[in-house]
Amino acid sequence: MSTRSETAAHRALKRAAVLWAQVQGFNLVAEEVRIPRSSYRADVVACETTLKGGPRVLRSAIFECKQARSDLLKDSRAIQHTTERIAELMARKHELDRLLGLHYPSLRRSDELFAEFVVPVEADKLGHEGYAAIVRELDRLQRRLYGKTKFDRLRTYKNADLHYIVIGPGILRAHEAPAGWGLLEWDGLTMEPQYPEVPRLTLTTQPTFCQTLEACRTELLIGIARTATRALNKHHQLSSEAMFERRKG
Repeated sequence: MSTRSETAAHRALKRAAVLWAQVQGFNLVAEEVRIPRSSYRADVVACETTLKGGPRVLRSAIFECKQARSDLLKDSRAIQHTTERIAELMARKHELDRLLGLHYPSLRRSDELFAEFVVPVEADKLGHEGYAAIVRELDRLQRRLYGKTKFDRLRTYKNADLHYIVIGPGILRAHEAPAGWGLLEWDGLTMEPQYPEVPRLTLTTQPTFCQTLEACRTELLIGIARTATRALNKHHQLSSEAMFERRKG
C-alpha cells in the first residue's frame, strides 16, 4: 500500500470519528489536538458541553485512528499466544464482573452520566485474590502486546473520560483491544448514507470510563478551541507571529 493511500485511509477514519462523536452528543470536536500534560497529540478529541446550571464540560473523549495492525501490536513473536491467553482471561474476568456485581452491588462505581458505559467492579475493596490475579496477568499481557505505547499512557494520564480506537476491517479482534479502550470498526464497505465519502463505524467494544477531573475536561476543551483557531488562521492566511507583534505594539 502506498503512503498516499495509507494517508487517505487514515483521513477517512478520522472523518468517520468526527461524525460519530457528534452523533453521540459530543458537540465540540477537533482533530490533531495536543493532550494536556503529555507529549501526545490525539487524532480526534471531543467534548460534550452544557450551559444548564452554568457552562461546563459534561464528558470528554479521545479517538485514535489506526489503519494497520502493525501500528498497534508491538511484539509480533508473541501475538498469537498472547492474544489467545488474553481472550481466555477476558472471558473469565467478564464472568467474575457479572457475578461480583450481582452479589456485591455496592462494589460497583455509579455515575448516572456514564450509566451506559462499562463500569468495572472495584474488586480490590473485596479482597478477591482470584480476580486480582486475573487483572494482574491481563495487565502484564497487554503491556507485552502493546509495549509502553500511547494507549497505555493516555489512560494512565486520565485526561479524558472515554477512549476509542477507530479501525478498519481486520485490524483487531474485540478481545485484543487495549484495556479500557472502546473499538469503533469500519467493515471496509459500508459508508454513511448522507455522507458517501465517510465510513460508517460500528461500536463493537464499549470503553470503560476513566472519570477525569473537571479541570482536565476544561483543558481538553481549550485544546479544541486552540486547534480550531489555528485552523481558522490558516484558512484565512493569517500569521500568528504577525498578530503577536501587533499585540506587542
